[in-house]
Amino acid sequence: MLKLRALKIFIFLLYRFHFYKNYLCASEIKFKNNFILTNKKAQKLIDKIISDLDQNGIVTNTLIEDLKELRPYSVEEKRPVVAKAIRQIYEHVEEFDTFAIPIPEDEEILDEEGEVVNTNTANTGPTESLLYLMSLIRNEEHRQNKQEIRLFNEAMKAYAEDYGA
Repeated sequence: MLKLRALKIFIFLLYRFHFYKNYLCASEIKFKNNFILTNKKAQKLIDKIISDLDQNGIVTNTLIEDLKELRPYSVEEKRPVVAKAIRQIYEHVEEFDTFAIPIPEDEEILDEEGEVVNTNTANTGPTESLLYLMSLIRNEEHRQNKQEIRLFNEAMKAYAEDYGA
């Protein structure tokens, strides 16, 4: 009876060790780099898009081609928020020849009297806004980034409904 109980405990501990070992290995792989898209080509495309935006601004033809090439990787890796954002970006740029969605503002902080203490009044242009969105896409695994990508998605949809053809 004692041997049977010791054997059960040993098997239980062995199972736990195996589970934690696999969990730790998986978490090391997930956080090894900052990219959520694990395909090397997708990583290079994101870097190219960011570099092109930083150096040349929004060049519509190149940007649209790169985004259309990038989107299948996000679909393949089951990243629906990223896939939707990429599709909406290139559709937006195709239709309006720019990226007219500003960076979402931080929430206003009110003091005890109800007056605004801190606001984000940064007036950014289309290139900076798109660079910001691409950096969010690059690091989509963070919860805050995913929420901001969703805000951009909603803003692009609303802009298309208001100003689209």
